[in-house]
Amino acid sequence: MDEGLERVYDVAFLGNLNPKVQRRRLRTVQKILRLRDEGFNVCIGQSAFFRDYNRIHSQSKIVYHGSISDQVNMRVLEAMGAGCLVVMRRPRDVNDPSTHFFRDREEVVYCDNDEEALAAIRYYARHDAERERIALAGHRKVMMK
Repeated sequence: MDEGLERVYDVAFLGNLNPKVQRRRLRTVQKILRLRDEGFNVCIGQSAFFRDYNRIHSQSKIVYHGSISDQVNMRVLEAMGAGCLVVMRRPRDVNDPSTHFFRDREEVVYCDNDEEALAAIRYYARHDAERERIALAGHRKVMMK
């Protein structure tokens, strides 16, 4: 749920970063952390729950989503519900209905690799109108507005 807070984080990721389970995600998140060197405000967290989790999303412009299966999950819906633009790997399971639920660059931004994800984060963090248009469309879709 969007709390209407100032969006102080350019990009956030909240979730499991256990290297035994999330090796690929951890590599990507480490690359996202390096965006701080370019002046981006990055928030990475593993232990945010309930109100804290939603508050951080409500303060973020972009949420990166990287899951083991590359499918839409609750993080995507929660981030969109909080009004964030979601940048995520393109879903690959054509039999999963969520693969076709969100349209690329309409309600979500899909990427095929880390470099594309980083480029999308850089671009949309600096192009407010485009980011807000996509984020609002995603928000409306998950909130059924």
